[in-house]
Amino acid sequence: AHLHNARMVEAVLKGANLQGVVAIEAQMTRVDATGADLRGADLFGADLREANLTGADMTGARILQTNLHEATLDGAKRQ
Repeated sequence: AHLHNARMVEAVLKGANLQGVVAIEAQMTRVDATGADLRGADLFGADLREANLTGADMTGARILQTNLHEATLDGAKRQ
């Protein structure tokens, strides 16, 4: 899926399969992506401030210049 520049503020994405999603520069502040599958996602420049990524699988995700200020990453996988 291509979500380039998408605006998904406060979206509920619990357990969502977002594997390989292209969300370059997407506005995703305060989203709840608890347990989401973000493997291989391209989040370059995305705004994930205050997002809940508890237990999310971000293995292989591209998070260069991604804003994760105050995001919750408890138990999130990155490798």
